[in-house]
Amino acid sequence: MPTRWQKEHAEVSSSSYPPQERVQDELQRILDSSDFKGTPRRRKLLRYLVEEMLAGRDRELKGYTIATVVFGRDDDFDPQTDPIVRLEARRLRHDLDGYYASSGRDNAIRISIPKGQYAPTIEWSEEDIGPTGTTVSLQTEEVAATDPSPRAPLGLLARPRRLAWGVALVLALLVVSIWYAHWSPSGLARQEGSRGPALAVMAFATDGGNAEHAALGSGFADQIMAELSRFSGYRLYLPPATNSGTMTGDPMEIGDRLGLTYIVDGSVHFDPGVDSVRISARLIEVDTHRIMWIGTFERPRSARSLFAIRGEIASAVASALGQPYGVIRTEESSRLLDEAAPSTSSYECVLRAFAYRRSFTAAGHKAVMTCLEQAVLRDPKYADAWAMLGWLHMDAGRFGWAVDGDAWRAFQRGLSTVAHALVLDGNNITALKAQASIYHYMGNYPEAVAIRGNDRIGDVRS
Repeated sequence: MPTRWQKEHAEVSSSSYPPQERVQDELQRILDSSDFKGTPRRRKLLRYLVEEMLAGRDRELKGYTIATVVFGRDDDFDPQTDPIVRLEARRLRHDLDGYYASSGRDNAIRISIPKGQYAPTIEWSEEDIGPTGTTVSLQTEEVAATDPSPRAPLGLLARPRRLAWGVALVLALLVVSIWYAHWSPSGLARQEGSRGPALAVMAFATDGGNAEHAALGSGFADQIMAELSRFSGYRLYLPPATNSGTMTGDPMEIGDRLGLTYIVDGSVHFDPGVDSVRISARLIEVDTHRIMWIGTFERPRSARSLFAIRGEIASAVASALGQPYGVIRTEESSRLLDEAAPSTSSYECVLRAFAYRRSFTAAGHKAVMTCLEQAVLRDPKYADAWAMLGWLHMDAGRFGWAVDGDAWRAFQRGLSTVAHALVLDGNNITALKAQASIYHYMGNYPEAVAIRGNDRIGDVRS
């Protein structure tokens, strides 16, 4: 009996969908390639997902099923407490991206795992695309139900009105899908991943019904967001609010719905016995529910107003999380090195630059310099890439790595690239710190001190 894949494939032009045997060949080609970096477990996952879809069982590709069948989890598996499926699916996406960025770049067929689902998408590459440009994913039935493709071949002049309506419907669906992908809440957070992690700050919980305490807790979210906005490379989002204007709901559910990378939340506790206030904040990774960082701050209430305390602690939290070598950047760069993904997006180049500047190796400098030079060509308005390129030029001068052997010219190139970063973003902290450091190594100490005295960068490590 033919599978649903075979039935739908037979109902349209024979070259619209990749034939099943071609898909199986592509799967094997991926698994046999040394450029596909998937672990044995992720290779098993990929084979399972593709074969289940080809067998018409794509609707059964749920987290629970995958965990028990592929990863050997017990029947009491709970995806809320064990994120193995989400983690391995995310890593598999990186593995496939890396493969198609290297030896698979010219393959006629491409297999991918879109975010938000486990059923693979199978499509012709641009060079070998079918006549209707069809992308195949059997995750939902709506695609097939609204597909206006004729069920039998039609001549160019046959039934022109019906064909025109079909084309109009396809265009309308395309416009709606593009609008939703880019402007829905989850689309906004997930698009342009090369620009860094997306995060939101939830209102801090308070104890008791005191109106002053409640105002202090709700104001923490706004103030931390304002402080985080000083640091480039983050996409900040407001959590959804209820009719009363308060931000409520399970933080992880909100993070999943908005497509966020991290959630920041916390609590404010008042101890009347000693007249002090204790604030706790934490950073949580949405995909894994892992607590990445916890900070606790205690201040006497008698010394200053509660709102002055809020400002001080919000600044401390934002700096701990968002500065160039803070918790988030450190985690993102470490993950990139651990996964060893060969993708060379502009954002990944910046992360590699931060990772390099912990080791300062000549080989690392050369690779990251090349990556950043390509990044600014590919993405000329990316201020962080220009700023990090300035740091790399400075290192070339101070460590004797300049290609032409001229340290002074390397410093000048660094100043030039940093100046360009500041034209793009005059408040870019990474660029300001680089500019001050380059002036220092050039011996222009007054200029370096003047820049470092700028209150925009005074509390941020280089």
